[in-house]
Amino acid sequence: MGRSAYGGDESVEYGLKPRTDARWLLFAGTILGLIGVVNVIQGISGIDGSKVYPAKTVFEFGSMKTWGWIVFVVGLVTIVASFAIFLGRSWARLFGIVVGGGNAIAQLLFVPAHPLWAMTMFAANLLVINALSAHWNPKLLKG
Repeated sequence: MGRSAYGGDESVEYGLKPRTDARWLLFAGTILGLIGVVNVIQGISGIDGSKVYPAKTVFEFGSMKTWGWIVFVVGLVTIVASFAIFLGRSWARLFGIVVGGGNAIAQLLFVPAHPLWAMTMFAANLLVINALSAHWNPKLLKG
C-alpha cells in the first residue's frame, strides 16, 4: 500500500481513498482562495466608490462603502481559511465550512449590486462546503 502526500495510507475508509480526499481539500482550498481574492477586490471597489457597482443600488442596511468594508473583511478571512486548509490544520476544515457559509450569506445580501455574480459566488461557496463536509477524512489534517 502506498502513502499519500498527507501521510495517510491508501486504504479505503468510508468508501473514499485518502488520496481522493486530499484532492477535495486541494479543490476547496483553491476555490476558497479565489473567492477570498475576488472578495478583497470587490471590497476595495466598494470602499473606493468605484463605478463598477450601480449608483442607485439599495441595500437592506448600510451604504456601498459599508458593504465594501464587509466584503473586504470577509475576503481576508476567506484567504486565511484557504491557507489553513493548505497547511493541513485540524481546525481548518470546520473553519472553512463556517467561512464558506458566512460568505454564501454575505453574497446573498450582495445580490442587489450584481445578481448574477453574487449567485455564482454563492454556488461556489456551496461547492466548497460540499467538498469540505462530504469528503471528510480526519487522518488528512494534523494538529
